[in-house]
Amino acid sequence: MPKLYRSADVFLHLSKDESFGNVFLEGLASGVPIVADNSNHVRWIVGSDEFLVDSDDPAAIARQIEMARDADPAKRTQRAAKAAAFSWSKVGQMYLKFLEEIVHSPERTTLAIDLRQ
Repeated sequence: MPKLYRSADVFLHLSKDESFGNVFLEGLASGVPIVADNSNHVRWIVGSDEFLVDSDDPAAIARQIEMARDADPAKRTQRAAKAAAFSWSKVGQMYLKFLEEIVHSPERTTLAIDLRQ
């Protein structure tokens, strides 16, 4: 798959319903400019400096594709670094921290007491 991604000038994925989108990480890891729907979850994955667009506007999509195609090739390594932030070890650490915060949260104790009543 990396060869296939790297053979493209632009990665276009306009889904509005994709919950996470590993394909975005695959595109980023390959350094390909991303054109995608401008939504919070896509922005969280790819960052705000990719080519995000209102996917209901065909003219805007065409403009973003052209801009992505003409993007600075030096940014390919920066895209790959973004994808590295979602490695299994980093995601695992995020989950561990999240779960530890829940376990040690003062609200957890209050909630447990409230549930017993």
